[in-house]
Amino acid sequence: MPDFPKTIITGVTRQLASAVTSTQSPFTLGRQVQDWGGELWQFKIDVVLRGKNARAFEAFTNAILNKRKIFTLRDALICNSSRTEAITVNGAGQSGNQLVTSGWGAAGIAAGDFFSIGTGDEARLYQITEDCIPVAGDCTLKFVPRLRSMPSEGEAVEIAYPQVAMRAIEDVPTSIAVGVMRFTVSVAEAV
Repeated sequence: MPDFPKTIITGVTRQLASAVTSTQSPFTLGRQVQDWGGELWQFKIDVVLRGKNARAFEAFTNAILNKRKIFTLRDALICNSSRTEAITVNGAGQSGNQLVTSGWGAAGIAAGDFFSIGTGDEARLYQITEDCIPVAGDCTLKFVPRLRSMPSEGEAVEIAYPQVAMRAIEDVPTSIAVGVMRFTVSVAEAV
């Protein structure tokens, strides 16, 4: 599976889309909220390139980002290359928005940080919602979105270079000016 070239990203708009509906009662004016449970990441990725690199990326978008193929995205803006711990899932059968993990050093993980579980088309991205300080090398992570499947005991938790399996959801337009090509790539988590 191809990787999106992370070094060329000039901007990212990221959102967690959720299957939640909210309507206002015409009688009481109260809000009625229904959470259907679905959640996935959506990104708009901006790329600005010149010359040969621009044409090579345009070929990549036409071959890969044409809504047919899944690719791996590692957003350079959320990578934390200084993290070297080998974090793993501690206990099988976990689900929901919490995950018991082990292998932590003294530093924990902060609200807003990201991690991923899985590889290839099973790579899933999560964002920490509460600071977590390790106790005896263990951390119970609280995050969004919910786990899509139960990770295995000992499965790797990637905190240095989180990744996610994505698919383009729109054709990729190319804006061409003198010597410069601008791309906006709209993608969603491949579920």
